[in-house]
Amino acid sequence: MINSISSSSNYNSAAASQMRDKMFSKIDQNNDGQIDKSEMTSFQAKKKDKNGPSVDEIFTKMDTNSDGTISKEESDAGLEKMKNEMLQNAKEMRASQKPAGPPPGPPPADSSNSTDSASSAEETDETSDTDSETSKIAADLSEYIKKAIESYLKNQEKTNKTATDNNTDSLLKSDLYV
Repeated sequence: MINSISSSSNYNSAAASQMRDKMFSKIDQNNDGQIDKSEMTSFQAKKKDKNGPSVDEIFTKMDTNSDGTISKEESDAGLEKMKNEMLQNAKEMRASQKPAGPPPGPPPADSSNSTDSASSAEETDETSDTDSETSKIAADLSEYIKKAIESYLKNQEKTNKTATDNNTDSLLKSDLYV
């Protein structure tokens, strides 16, 4: 298991080294083993992403002997330094984040900011008074609706009886005159 992790790490290092070599060769257009400012300027002009450090900023960081060129060794060291800085920044960001845990619970049921128990008791009394009044109104309304329905049904019965009586009278009269 440890060997497979080690070999995987070696593979990644080898792949990264190959990518650095390829990038250096691509920028070093005259193949003299060094990158000068004109080569770096030409390379950056071809990039799609125009964001990033300027040529002068790159040379300030990577041209450690200040000879005006970046050697392969300076390039490798500069890229390694940038990688380490990025890893350190990522580690610091993870450390500054709150640890993962359960989600926060629901908010309290009472959202008032009052902590006075006397006012809380008064509010409870007021609430129960309001609830009692609401219950009375609902009961009265229910009784009113019940009576209204009963009255409607009685009127319907009378109307139906009257209509039936009228129909019966009509039929009798028509029978008599036929």
